[in-house]
Amino acid sequence: MKARSLAVLAGLSGAGKSTALKAFEDQGYKCVDNLPAVLLKGFTEHLVTGASEIVQDFALLLDFTEPDALVEFETCIKKLRSKGVKVVILFFDAQDEVLIRRFRETRRPHPLIKANASAQTVSEAVHKERELYANVRYLADRVIDTSAYSPPELRKIVEEFVGKHSSMRVYFTSFGFKFGILQDADLVVDVRFLSNPYYVSELKEKTGDLPEVRDYVFKSGEANEFIERYTEILNFLLPKFKKEGKQYLTIGVGCTGGKHRSVAVCEALNKSVSDLLASQGVYTFMVQHRDINR
Repeated sequence: MKARSLAVLAGLSGAGKSTALKAFEDQGYKCVDNLPAVLLKGFTEHLVTGASEIVQDFALLLDFTEPDALVEFETCIKKLRSKGVKVVILFFDAQDEVLIRRFRETRRPHPLIKANASAQTVSEAVHKERELYANVRYLADRVIDTSAYSPPELRKIVEEFVGKHSSMRVYFTSFGFKFGILQDADLVVDVRFLSNPYYVSELKEKTGDLPEVRDYVFKSGEANEFIERYTEILNFLLPKFKKEGKQYLTIGVGCTGGKHRSVAVCEALNKSVSDLLASQGVYTFMVQHRDINR
């Protein structure tokens, strides 16, 4: 059995790798869970020289905490790509406090607490694992921050990846700076220079996807000018990213709380850019609001 494509799943413990792997399995991928690095070379040979003529998509969850795992991985990936196998690396991450909370809720021991004597607490283990995976994160084609995702939402992301990976997927994601910067953003814009509906009593509890809030944000003309100028920038950048083979681009739009200005601008920016570029057929646009309900 030979490989047509390989999705490599990596990331921090508790960030949703296993959930994502199950979603790949449901989409018809042959999945391998937590393959030791020592077996990676043999697995690679199987993918490119399998005796069967059946061509299959594979998903691999790989442990990079072993010595020399990254070096072995880079060698194998180069070989797979030279043989025509399409390889994409997905890195699953989450904010430290979210990872710690997940381990406390499930009462599962963190793998590094048992494997590494220097990690005595979940917090220490998360910090240590983040250091171990720093270079892997850098190699990833897409970093997926699962801090705000439920398991069903994460599965939906995998389903979208499987069904629409031929086009470049552009995410416009609003967020609130007070809840932390968007971890998986490739580009971040700050719209806190716009008038804040939070200080208008009749708008305070409403959200930026409602007409009255949107009208308030755009009343001065500055928001419209920003949309025009940033659309021009993206009109220049997106083809460049696409040419370099980037399959995903996340554009974070931030305001203070992620409920009013960033939401309104995010919606408008998505419409402006998609109206300009969607006809090319090489982009898929999507809007997400991380903190709208906080």
